[in-house]
Amino acid sequence: RIEAVQPADVAETFLVNAVGPLRVAQVFWPRLDSGSKLVCLTSLMGSIADNGGGGRYGYRMSKAALNMLVRNLGHETEPKGVVVLAIHPGWVRTDMGGPNAPLSIDESVDAMVATIDEVGMERNGAFVDRNGEPLPW
Repeated sequence: RIEAVQPADVAETFLVNAVGPLRVAQVFWPRLDSGSKLVCLTSLMGSIADNGGGGRYGYRMSKAALNMLVRNLGHETEPKGVVVLAIHPGWVRTDMGGPNAPLSIDESVDAMVATIDEVGMERNGAFVDRNGEPLPW
């Protein structure tokens, strides 16, 4: 509920989920050569098009900001031949995902690693699931 949202909590979530990856990209930028890949772990909850349930304001807002970072950075990295990707791991059994999530951590990670290995410049700046399927922005 909007009245329960604490701006300080939202700001902290932004620092972790959006500003943190920005800083990582800035630090690695001079070291990224053609063929390099910069991958950001995002969430379908950051999709504006797929938000059918609302809630989780800070988390959703921060992941939407991260997705925009990836989209923007993809334009900047294209001349360098560097792939930037926003990848959603799926609903995973973690503290956040809970015990009813269908995926184990290993299943999610194995799928993401395979996708990252296979992805090329044609997917630069994309928002995909763990299997490389496009997700709505």
